[in-house]
Amino acid sequence: MQTSSTNRFISLGIAFFCGITFGAGMVISEMVNPQRVLAFLSIFSRGKWDPTLMFVMGGAIAVCLPLFQLVILKMPKSRLGFPMGLPKKTSLDWEVVVGPIIFGIGWGVGGICPAPGFVNIAGINAQPILVWIASLIGGMYLWKFFDRTRAFLAKKQAP
Repeated sequence: MQTSSTNRFISLGIAFFCGITFGAGMVISEMVNPQRVLAFLSIFSRGKWDPTLMFVMGGAIAVCLPLFQLVILKMPKSRLGFPMGLPKKTSLDWEVVVGPIIFGIGWGVGGICPAPGFVNIAGINAQPILVWIASLIGGMYLWKFFDRTRAFLAKKQAP
């Protein structure tokens, strides 16, 4: 039996390999190109819509969905002994609705979401990416502030 530190090292290596593969796939499919993404999101603009990313996403779903059904849902632990859990929460609340709406608005305005944004860090034109990273970090801290303020007010109002 391998030690826990060995399993952790192997897990990090696998995660690194998967991240590199994912990043390479985004570069090859041009999902890191904001113009390509904005053209995909321009469904109602006559002659500007570019459906190629639909095929990229369809291919990813076709590969991942069966694996998800066969592996994640059937195995409580990975082969290295790490939990393969799904979120326990099944109810729909305002955070689950509003979060994706804000994410979608940001994606539509900027033409980039977090994964391609981080891949673009290695790009030549770094200034727009640095602005994007600053906005991403600012949004995370704004959410943390909002969440703490909401929790504080809920405690204050509790009898």
